[in-house]
Amino acid sequence: MIIVFTAEQRIYQEDKIINHLFEEGLEVLHLRKPNYSFSECKHLINAIAPEFHNRIMVHQHHGLTELFDLKGVHFKEVFRKHLSFSMPNYIEFMQENGFEVSTGFHCIYELIEKEELFDYTFLSPIFNSISKMGYKSKAFDFKNLEKAQKRIIALGGINKFNISEIFEKGFDGAAVLGAIWKNDNPIKAYNELRSANNNLCALNNTAI
Repeated sequence: MIIVFTAEQRIYQEDKIINHLFEEGLEVLHLRKPNYSFSECKHLINAIAPEFHNRIMVHQHHGLTELFDLKGVHFKEVFRKHLSFSMPNYIEFMQENGFEVSTGFHCIYELIEKEELFDYTFLSPIFNSISKMGYKSKAFDFKNLEKAQKRIIALGGINKFNISEIFEKGFDGAAVLGAIWKNDNPIKAYNELRSANNNLCALNNTAI
């Protein structure tokens, strides 16, 4: 699985690019626009073809789930900690209404401890970030991923050259941001990532 995060800043013809990514087979888009208002996020979703709305996870303005048939919502770390007591009830409410809930961690031990509440989680940064200057990878003990019960998605610095390492480390998927939006041709960049991932899957199946 390859998940794409939106860029924080405005991107020229972003709606058209997102629609094209979905047409190319993108499974999940994380709509992360920390500086966007509710109306701005609503406008962007409206510009995305309705048949793709159920592949969108929103980071801000969870109330958008009342307007669109979205895939679900993402909990920022600060939001997760702020709602530490009421969080299980909120997550259960969202899941009972058909939405998935995700979150991110920077520590495997914390992830293992709290992952059961979520449908899937992110662990980062795996490699040096492409989109954030100076955001360095962490030395994780990836053997502990075997203890996880839910899907764990790698995030941070992933590109077509290192995506194969993600699955070798035991992750269930890869999330990308800079590899897509820092590229002059986001669609080509996504297809190269997908090809690298598909080639790895083919090799693994052959080995089996």
